[in-house]
This record gives sequence, C-alpha cells and structure tokens, in this order.
Amino acid sequence: MVASGVPHENGGRHIFEVAEISLEIREISYTYVLEHKKDYKLRIRIGFHAGPIAAGVIGIRSPRYCLFGDTVNFASRMQSNCPPNQIQTSEITARLLLSTHEYKLVKRGIVHVKGKGEVNCYWLNEHIHEHLQKDAVTADQQPSCSTAEFLDPLGAQVIEK
Repeated sequence: MVASGVPHENGGRHIFEVAEISLEIREISYTYVLEHKKDYKLRIRIGFHAGPIAAGVIGIRSPRYCLFGDTVNFASRMQSNCPPNQIQTSEITARLLLSTHEYKLVKRGIVHVKGKGEVNCYWLNEHIHEHLQKDAVTADQQPSCSTAEFLDPLGAQVIEK
C-alpha cells in the first residue's frame, strides 16, 4: 500500500504523487526479471482512490502506523477488481487527475464493487508529458478494451475508441 499526504498534508499533491508512482511501478514491472525464473512475466494490478482517511499508531509491543477508513477500503477494491497491468481509479479520482490536463484516462465503465455497488471506473493510462519521451506500451502488455471510451482532458467530450 502506498499513501501520500499523511501524516502531513502536501498541498493537494497526493493524488498526483500516487498517480506518478503507479505509472512508474507499472512501467518497471514490464521489464522486471526474476532471477530464478528469467522467462516469467510479472503482471501487477494497481488501484487507487482519493478521499479522507483516519491514521494513527496501533500497538504497544510492535507499534505500526495504520491507515483506516472508507478511502482505504475503496482503493483496495479498485485494485482487486482491476485486470493485470492496469491502473484502475474511481470516478472521483479520475476527475481530479483530469483537472490538470496532464493524464490520459480510459473510461472502463460500471463495475460492481463490494460494499459500494455499481461504480463508474477509469483506467489511468499515462502521464501525457511522459508520452512524448517514452515508447508506447505494446498491445500485449495492456488488456484490450474495445468498448472503452477516451475522455478529453476537459471531460467535456467522450470519444469512442
């Protein structure tokens, strides 16, 4: 689990820091080689959600800093409902990322999320500025999404893929 903006708030940058580390982890996973299984392809699932949390140190013998709340549970559900090699976000999180005009997201659509019901989800695909510097991800590394829709940075139009 990764969290940003705790225990000290970071001026609203938490969502962008988590997006960046998610993209970096996924990118590294494409070329990561296990020493004992050279031909094994690592596939990861990443999910995140932005929202309020409660935090505190729990325990006396072995104290741990823990995060609690609906945001933590929702982020966990985003990860567990995500296909391999994708980064899934909630609609609220997607809107925050789109507000900067720096991220490309694909609308996944409605997904049943345990404890939440039907939720509109999005895949975070790339940081737009990174796209100019890096090669595109090959088709076999990302799941096909024939029914997905692309959002423009303003969220005003939906463009069919």
